[in-house]
This record gives sequence, structure tokens and C-alpha cells, in this order.
Amino acid sequence: MKKIFTILIAVILWSSCTSDDSSSGRVQIRVYNASDYNFENVYMNTGTGDKPYGDIVSGTYSSYKIQNIAYSNPDVELVIDGETYTISNENVEEVEPLSSGNYTFEIYATDEATPDRLSFQLVEEEEEF
Repeated sequence: MKKIFTILIAVILWSSCTSDDSSSGRVQIRVYNASDYNFENVYMNTGTGDKPYGDIVSGTYSSYKIQNIAYSNPDVELVIDGETYTISNENVEEVEPLSSGNYTFEIYATDEATPDRLSFQLVEEEEEF
């Protein structure tokens, strides 16, 4: 009986020490500047408050920011040539949270300095083994 109990405890401990963190809910997000313009003071809110991503030169990535929960329709604020531009999405409740993993929001800026100058595309990145 003592051996069975010891084996049972060992199996429980072993199964709880898996390397698969898909249930952790951790989401890592970065921003890619897919425009011909340099972005300054980039802030993004993917559902849990604004996160600063700093300045992002044209054609480059920001560093990753860890989120416990994130949605695919962020609010974005950034500066191009001294002018502030935003993407505002108010329907967070209608969107499912992103599953754990690494994501890149590619942000585009048109040549026209209009309020709807910015757009984005969400890219889910492949896992590296």
C-alpha cells in the first residue's frame, strides 16, 4: 500500500511538471513598424491597460511585452512627424482573448495624414523548438 501511494504521488508530481505552458495564458506581444515612417511614443492597449512600446524605426520590431490576457483588436497611439494618431476599438467584450503564444501587431501608416491613417494586422508566430 505504501508503494502504491508513493507511485501515485510521483505520477501526480510528474504530470504537473510539464513543459507545455499553453495553459498559463501568457501572451507575448510586439509591434512591427510596417510603414515608411518612424513611430515615436508607441502605446498599445490589448485589453489590460496601456503598455509603452517606445520608438520604433521604420521596418523594425519592438521588444516583446508579456500580457496575462490580450485581445486581437488593440487601441494604439503613436506619433509620426510630431502628430499623434490612434486606432481605437471599443468592442473588446465581443472578441475572444488570444491563446497563449507570441504575436506581432504589424502597424501600417498611409501617406495621407488623416485620422484613419493607421491600420494593423495581427500575426501569430510559429513556435520555435
